[in-house]
Amino acid sequence: MGRTRGWKKTLSTLSGAGIIAITVWVIKGRAGSYRSASSQSDDLEVGTEGMPLTKTEKDQLIIEFHRHEADTGSPEVQIAILTRRILQLTEHLRSHSHDESSRRGLLKLVGQRRRHLAYLKQKDAVGYLALTDRLGIRRK
Repeated sequence: MGRTRGWKKTLSTLSGAGIIAITVWVIKGRAGSYRSASSQSDDLEVGTEGMPLTKTEKDQLIIEFHRHEADTGSPEVQIAILTRRILQLTEHLRSHSHDESSRRGLLKLVGQRRRHLAYLKQKDAVGYLALTDRLGIRRK
């Protein structure tokens, strides 16, 4: 590999979301660009919409839907956690409609929740009805 001859030019602009820097590389008459964005917003809610549940959120769901004190893996708890993650991803996709990776993840979570609900319906029909009412899930 030979030495690359060229130069780098960085353009910065301040927008409502923070500072956006665009770096343009000009090498041997060809121009390529690399875009990096860094947000310096003080709002804590920005950027948390696509993140997984925090430990405190998950602990609150476990306390609210557990069967007994040491319960963390019952179908009710798992369905509640999946429902919260589905709601977060749905909100994320409302503002990022072309995010196909998140859309695929959402569909996988919905399918996983559907299988857990089918299991719960088969094993405990009364508990299934109570859980779907508490979570606001439509049932078939």
